[in-house]
Amino acid sequence: MSSNDIYRFKFSSEFMNCLKMFTNVHKYDENDIFNEAWSRWCMRNEDAINKEQKRLNDLGCQKEVYNKMYKTVRYYLKKQPEVKVEPKKRRKYITIDKSYIQLVDDHVAFCLNNNITKPQECYKDFIETKENEEMLMRLKEEIMESGLTEDEYIKKLKKTYKNRLFVLKKK
Repeated sequence: MSSNDIYRFKFSSEFMNCLKMFTNVHKYDENDIFNEAWSRWCMRNEDAINKEQKRLNDLGCQKEVYNKMYKTVRYYLKKQPEVKVEPKKRRKYITIDKSYIQLVDDHVAFCLNNNITKPQECYKDFIETKENEEMLMRLKEEIMESGLTEDEYIKKLKKTYKNRLFVLKKK
């Protein structure tokens, strides 16, 4: 094996565009109709297919080009979405102060020792406890400065609390 061995032979971009055009027209056809249209397309585009086959053979491809084309159209191009979906932009991660997490851990331990097992009840007790009020206000200011709304702040607190509850319950 030399360093120039090719393991995946790709169609030229012009030929791939022809295949994509065929696929777009026949994407939703039934199997029989699709296969019939494929046969007609192959007959009409025999020159382009022969040219592509020669190009691939010159590169060292020994596989059947018709079979490779059919599989590309039928199982790859046909399944591709028409519109490329843009990935969602991730929002900036906001860390929670370690002292808050320690406060949560202490409260969760208190809840577990007193057999308060519902996360909703534990969280409600945590929020309503007077000793936590100052810490919660300070944390709210920090989080609001980083660009979150009050609604997002409440969700962040709940999620952090419930995650810590889950982690400590498992121990």
